[in-house]
Amino acid sequence: MNELENIEKNQLNNYILAVKDIITNNTSNLVFSDISSLAARPPLDSMDVIKNKLLEIGKKNNLLINSEKIDLILDTYRSKLIDDLSFINDYRNKEIFKDVDSFKPVRSVDIIKITKKRLNEIDKVIVGNVKKIIKEDVSKCLITNYSNMYLDYIESSSLTKSLNYFFNKEYPKNLIDGIELKILVKDTTLINGVKEQGERYLFIKNNSKFDEL
Repeated sequence: MNELENIEKNQLNNYILAVKDIITNNTSNLVFSDISSLAARPPLDSMDVIKNKLLEIGKKNNLLINSEKIDLILDTYRSKLIDDLSFINDYRNKEIFKDVDSFKPVRSVDIIKITKKRLNEIDKVIVGNVKKIIKEDVSKCLITNYSNMYLDYIESSSLTKSLNYFFNKEYPKNLIDGIELKILVKDTTLINGVKEQGERYLFIKNNSKFDEL
């Protein structure tokens, strides 16, 4: 391999590594910042949708919430949920890396492209698993703990119906909608970031002073 070929090979390798860094950072921010912020405990009690809903349902059924126990229950649930959702990080990176690793430029203008169609395929699998995780974690950590959420808890059809609707329908739907929106935004950012890196790669390659070798 002559020096020119070696330079071109190094440029390609550096380009691929740069694209992988963009993917890694994009996914990390998605999972450990954006999505985690939706599942984590809010900084203020007034922002805690779950706790406020439990308070609202309790008032309608003449029950006072057991705030101390609810905090422990929610902390356990949120910790488990965030941990379970971390699968997205490895899965998303692995799938997108497959496309990057298969990149073999034929023309001098070929660059790595992350398509919306491909991301939609990956997102479909992610969201499908997210729905299952939320359903399981809500069931194990929250629905089984109704009796611990209120002082002088008395089971009634009205109370159970309200709690079941919130935890089986309303809350999961809102959480999933929020997660899907976060994914959509990060997908767009990723597509643009990889495209810009490709343009930078072509510029460097086309402006390298090979004639001075």
